[in-house]
Formats: sequence, structure tokens, C-alpha cells
Amino acid sequence: MKARIISLIMLSCCVCIGLSGCQLFQPYRPITEQGSALNANSPSKLHKGMTAAQVEKALGQPVLVNMLDKNQISYVYTVMPWARDMTTHHLTIYMKNGRVTSWTTDLAS
Repeated sequence: MKARIISLIMLSCCVCIGLSGCQLFQPYRPITEQGSALNANSPSKLHKGMTAAQVEKALGQPVLVNMLDKNQISYVYTVMPWARDMTTHHLTIYMKNGRVTSWTTDLAS
């Protein structure tokens, strides 16, 4: 009887050690988000002639402001879901005389 209990304990230990290398038992990893949250509707909030303050009110504070060229504002948003590759979205707004003239983005509209 004791031999059976010992063999069951050893078998349980071997199974636990074997499964500890599996990806099934990985610790929780939260979704990592950085930057200003951008989605497919973000560019629709923009229109030509907006001021920088209006853009900031509509989209939030920009991640990058070009110190050498005040006529360019960049929004960058990165998302890294658990166990998948990181996704990055960009929205760059071009201004002239303090007003929006155009923008480029990689967001699907």
C-alpha cells in the first residue's frame, strides 16, 4: 500500500514538473497600451482649419510635438495584447499658421 502511495506521489510530481514547462500555465499578462488611444474614428474628428487646442481637445494630448517644426503634431498608439505581436498606429497632423491643413494616418477608415 505504501509503495502505491509513493508511486502516485512521484507520478504527480513528474506530471507537475512536466506541465510547468507548458504555456498553459503562464502567469497573467495584461494588455499593454501606450500613447494616445487612436481608433478608426479618430481622423473623422479632424477637419481643416482647426487650431492645435481644438485638436488636443478632440484627440487628447499628443505624444510627440516636433520642437524644430511647430507645424507638425504626432499621435502614436501602441497595443500589445497578451501572447500576440505589438500593434502601432500613427496619426500625424500638419499645420500652417496654427491651423490644420492636412493629416496622414495608418488607421483603417
